[in-house]
Amino acid sequence: MTHPVGTTYTGPTPTGGNIIGVPYLPTLPTLPTPAVFGLAGTTNITTTQTLSPGAYRNMTLSGGKTITFNGPGTYIFNSINNTGSCNNFVFNFQNNAIGAIKIYVHGTVLLGKSSSSIINGGSAARIFYETLSNSSCAFDIANGSGSNSSRLDGNVYAPYGGINIGSGTGNTSITGSLWSGTQISICSGVTINYCAPLLCTTPNVNAGADKVLNCLSSSVQLSGSSSSAGVTFAWSGPGIVSGGNTATPIVNSAGTYTLTVSSGTCTATDQAIVTLDNIAPDVNAGLDKTLNCLATSFILNGTSNTTGVSFSWNGPGIVLGGNTASPTVNVPGTYSLTVTNPINGCVSSDHIIISEDYVTPDANAGNDNALTCSIVELNLNGSSTTLNAEYNWTTSGTGNIISGSSTATPTINGIGVYTLT
Repeated sequence: MTHPVGTTYTGPTPTGGNIIGVPYLPTLPTLPTPAVFGLAGTTNITTTQTLSPGAYRNMTLSGGKTITFNGPGTYIFNSINNTGSCNNFVFNFQNNAIGAIKIYVHGTVLLGKSSSSIINGGSAARIFYETLSNSSCAFDIANGSGSNSSRLDGNVYAPYGGINIGSGTGNTSITGSLWSGTQISICSGVTINYCAPLLCTTPNVNAGADKVLNCLSSSVQLSGSSSSAGVTFAWSGPGIVSGGNTATPIVNSAGTYTLTVSSGTCTATDQAIVTLDNIAPDVNAGLDKTLNCLATSFILNGTSNTTGVSFSWNGPGIVLGGNTASPTVNVPGTYSLTVTNPINGCVSSDHIIISEDYVTPDANAGNDNALTCSIVELNLNGSSTTLNAEYNWTTSGTGNIISGSSTATPTINGIGVYTLT
């Protein structure tokens, strides 16, 4: 028995002697780093129900209620304060070979009289309670009475507060382990069956770069990875086509994809976002045109307000510039312009119609005529049934047009051939 100077010891003389000196205190085990909890939710739990992994507010069961924790995952609460007759926790592992049920509580965990059961696989080694309360009674379970003994399955960790198991009368059975940063109080009627927790190191996870679906790629391959050895991969998201349990699945829908990497009971997640870019480029083939005797070819005027696009024309008479916005054409028909955005591969088309007008006007120069000694000049009598036709007279030989060469009836005074155009 070693004790400091100034203190006394009474009792049987220790075999090793009564020693005055500095006591030797063995180094205590290092406690795990406390988990980082997410925020508690807004839903209070007050009656029998099944919970999925997620965030809740306060659990306040008044006795005789059953809460089923439905599947491995993290369940976050603001506090747990149960009262009344025995409440029951059911841990449903859904026959999952990996993963733990983790109950994270920001405040105190006061279970009162409580029972516990495990269904569909799993074990107490895969159940974890952790409270961040700094109360001297951060975690508490009371003894049950008679045949309704309390039961606790799982591992309890209170890094900042104390743990109290049992009460003055009755019984409690624990299968698991107790970890506290301050103190653990074990009362009468408590049986502890130690079960080592399945501790593990959180694996590394990387969901990879975000991806884009577009007109070139209707599906993409995600690029998840992990530098941790022996892990398993599981993806969740809206459009997994194949490879959901590999690091690199194929997906075909926009949305958020979550990669869960598991190593034993420890998991880590990361997300990749797949977006959709299928906006077609703007296109305008221009105005329809007409080929005629004045215009035997045209330069078309295609346009697009989308930057960086490429142009491609298709039609019966493209002379040159078919891969530009403004080709030259010389044959009537339908001309289609296709605009392609090289960024997303999306295309748009528009067309114009090139018509033709080669109908010639009719011309009638009138009857032949004669000049005489008494008729030394006369008016020719040209005509056309074409509306708004323009006239032009010319002559050859000794013919002479005095006036009106641009009318239907010019005045002439010379012998010759007169031609009406």
